Amino acid sequence: MDALKSFNIFPGQIIAAKGINTTGNFFSVEEILKAPKLPMANDERMKNTSNENYIRLMVASGPFTGENNLQFEGLEKICKESIAKQASVLILVWLANLSYAD
Repeated sequence: MDALKSFNIFPGQIIAAKGINTTGNFFSVEEILKAPKLPMANDERMKNTSNENYIRLMVASGPFTGENNLQFEGLEKICKESIAKQASVLILVWLANLSYAD
């Protein structure tokens, strides 16, 4: 990314990059492509706040595994709860604990 004049990205961000990989060992980034703007949602449930016609938003943060295993029991529990509560949207945020790598 040395070829770029400037860039602003964060860990975990999904980007599209344009560049060259001539040897198969090194990708030289020439440009970070901009994501297209998505249209605003036009869902009638967002306009109607009476009774059950609204969007149920559920947010959970991880990590969703134990420190000593990769069974993802926490993720499974959250998914089951979102189904039971009939969540319209489930947002999962993983907050990396770098001490797991030790």
